[in-house]
Amino acid sequence: MATVDNTPDTLTNQIHGHEVLYFVFDHGGYFTKNSLIKALDDHFGKEKTYYTHSRANLSTEEIIRFLLLRGKIAITNDGFETDLSKIS
Repeated sequence: MATVDNTPDTLTNQIHGHEVLYFVFDHGGYFTKNSLIKALDDHFGKEKTYYTHSRANLSTEEIIRFLLLRGKIAITNDGFETDLSKIS
């Protein structure tokens, strides 16, 4: 994973990780890993990459793994979930 470059031209085709958290929250978290990848690709576009405050150019699978490792999303019996307090 690369460090983040916040220059406007670099971020044009990138989606911030917070947008992924809002997406999961808004959709009730009823996703398997594969269905979440597909839903994010359908919503944001397969050509988009993701970034956070510390990482950039993450694939859809990489942003999901990053958010899981940071405790921003969790896997439950119903699928992935988050709450708005995790967005910081």
